[in-house]
Amino acid sequence: MSSHSGWILGFSGGIASGKTSISMKVAEQLGWKWASFGDLVREEARLRGLSHERRVLQNLGQALVERELHTFCAAMLRSLNWELGRNGVIDGIRHREVLLELRRIAAPARVDLIHLFADVDTREHRIEDEGDSSIRKVEDHEAESQSRAILVEYSSLVVDSRRPIKECVNAVLQWIEETRTPHQL
Repeated sequence: MSSHSGWILGFSGGIASGKTSISMKVAEQLGWKWASFGDLVREEARLRGLSHERRVLQNLGQALVERELHTFCAAMLRSLNWELGRNGVIDGIRHREVLLELRRIAAPARVDLIHLFADVDTREHRIEDEGDSSIRKVEDHEAESQSRAILVEYSSLVVDSRRPIKECVNAVLQWIEETRTPHQL
């Protein structure tokens, strides 16, 4: 029997940094389950009869972190169908408190954060392609503030996501190969 207690990779980064695209591809390449905090917040908004406008979702996500942190993080692990001994990928970690709570709940599993960096101009171009507002307008919300600075300090890996998705995914996979223990994967 393996002593592997599981490995969770969380992805953080600013709006339009490539979190969803890259984290989904990493999960697919590894054969791991994937779940998204964004999807979880949108589902909670639906249940509460709220719109899916970005500002409404940001307000709701911030409130869930401030008032229901444990419940919010436990719901994420359930949406990942995660249990001890399994691996998974979580998209959209935006708060240090969320990362620390996931680590607490999932212990003794390994929980690493991968931060995706792309400069404002790159992300501005991406968000315009999606038909959204300016990065500067949507990133002023407190729910986004840690994604740009604080979470970098808690990251096991920082990836320059201005590069093509395939290169970013390969950088993550190479890091996993270099840092995994014999019982992981």
